[in-house]
Amino acid sequence: GALGWLAWPAPALGYGPLRLGMGRAAALRALGPGALPAPLCAGVEGVMFDWPDAALCPHPVPAMAMFGAAGGGVSEMQASLSHPDGGFTAEAWRALVAGQAAELGRRCGTAPLAGPEEADMLGAARQWRFRHRSGEVTLAARWMRRSGASFTRLHWLAAGVPAVIEG
Repeated sequence: GALGWLAWPAPALGYGPLRLGMGRAAALRALGPGALPAPLCAGVEGVMFDWPDAALCPHPVPAMAMFGAAGGGVSEMQASLSHPDGGFTAEAWRALVAGQAAELGRRCGTAPLAGPEEADMLGAARQWRFRHRSGEVTLAARWMRRSGASFTRLHWLAAGVPAVIEG
């Protein structure tokens, strides 16, 4: 019993009701009747949706999922945790993105691999990668010194699938 439970596979990475590798029909059903598939990046079909996720962002998060995996399943997703209205100090921004990184680490069940951290005359940037058996998540954040705006992008990529979404 306990060994079977411990061997149970961890759920695939995802956002909202969608998971990497989920079939196209199941993904559209999970999003509901308002989900309209269309060609998105590089002509690959996908769907755009907004999803509330209070642990990562206080307002519904715009996201898109691409159906590029074998059989047309969800192969890649991107979400924007941005706060374009500004008002963040550098310290408040660092705390915000550190909290987002901690939450993603909890969801992925892994510690993040810290990527580049940069500061320039315009602001600052941070990046983390989270590896998982079903793929990889990148959290890339930018803070603008003048306005205090924060722009954060999450990118999910299924294992063994080339990225379509750039940047």
